[in-house]
Amino acid sequence: MGKLNELTKEEWAEYNKTVWNCTSRNGYFASFDKEIPKRLIKYFTHQEDTILDPFVGSGTTLIAAQELNRNAYGIDCSIKAIDFMKKSVLKHGMDNNARIKVVHGDVKNMAIKDESVDFIITSPPYFDIVHYSNEKAQIGNISGYEKFIENMIVAFGECYRVLKRGKYACVVTGDIRKAHEYYPIHVDYITQLKKIGFRLHQIIVNISQTSGFGKREGCMGYPTNFHPWMIHEYILIFQKN
Repeated sequence: MGKLNELTKEEWAEYNKTVWNCTSRNGYFASFDKEIPKRLIKYFTHQEDTILDPFVGSGTTLIAAQELNRNAYGIDCSIKAIDFMKKSVLKHGMDNNARIKVVHGDVKNMAIKDESVDFIITSPPYFDIVHYSNEKAQIGNISGYEKFIENMIVAFGECYRVLKRGKYACVVTGDIRKAHEYYPIHVDYITQLKKIGFRLHQIIVNISQTSGFGKREGCMGYPTNFHPWMIHEYILIFQKN
């Protein structure tokens, strides 16, 4: 059996936990800490592998991939996201780099060959809690939860198609509450991705401590309801059968 990665024993010991604490953000609507894709890329890939982020957003995954000598492909339906990412890319000296490709497109219909990607890592919209753009393909604009999940199933089906067999896909997501309704997004993703053909490999909890964008959530619901401050997100790791 080939080696899963090129981690040292020290790195393996540091990353090999089910609870992480990666909290930094880069100023984009819903960015995530670069340490997350960095650890996952080092865990599940080798140098020269090709990585895909189909909801590339601000480009955090691509920056981490570049720093680790991987090829990376990013897709986003938002022109704002592409523009933001290009500025970030320039900041990190990645412009005109043939290893990194960015496409303005729809995750539900990706122009990528079947089974051509070694690893997928992405953080899709958390339902409709953030308005990213007005593009028709923007899944984060869908206000009905069932319809949102239906569209995400199509997107994950495309991810399954382009991923090589035996390889891994990681989805960073979190549950949300709107008014008094709780939406267990991570549970629905697990259920639907297993139907597509993915096998759930592992769940990691990341303590993000950024929920609420500055709102005073420490006493949400006081004194009549129990609505704890959501300070964690889920890193769902799947393997293509």
